[in-house]
Amino acid sequence: HTFGVEVVDVTPTYNDRNNISGATVTVGLYTLPNVYTYVSSLSLDGRAEYGAEYRLGRHIYTAVSLDRDKLWRLALNLKWEFR
Repeated sequence: HTFGVEVVDVTPTYNDRNNISGATVTVGLYTLPNVYTYVSSLSLDGRAEYGAEYRLGRHIYTAVSLDRDKLWRLALNLKWEFR
């Protein structure tokens, strides 16, 4: 049995003196072919953000998330590529 993680992202956080004060760690995976789910947490306070994105087509997707302050967010994203 395997666990397929698609994304592991570590992003440093900075304080007011521009020194690294911690990190945000995000882990995400595709639970269904068009559904991407993730959890993101700050290493110092332990509060997490949870989210899911549903791809409607090549250039459009919708997302829902529960942020660290327990607020729900709904988004509709369009992606345009210029060549």
